[in-house]
Amino acid sequence: AKLTKRELILVLSQMNELGQYEIAEHQKLKNLVKDFQVFSIGPAAKQIGQNFSTQEELLAAVQSLKPNSKHLILFKSSRGWKLENLVTSFS
Repeated sequence: AKLTKRELILVLSQMNELGQYEIAEHQKLKNLVKDFQVFSIGPAAKQIGQNFSTQEELLAAVQSLKPNSKHLILFKSSRGWKLENLVTSFS
């Protein structure tokens, strides 16, 4: 079955260690995901979807969607943001 844009939830962190490419790469990512439900964490990702300062705020926002078996939640993060801590909240 094909997922709709409402059934795909993207949970992203800022991309670390990009140096001089940080702004441009985050802008590219923003453009790529603009049509999806996106939640992000980290100051460099502040313009990507709904951005949060803490994992607790991020988790509460995603949980407020009441994801179910029709949803696919994709977590993509730089290792330093430790978003794997949130994955277990949805199993």
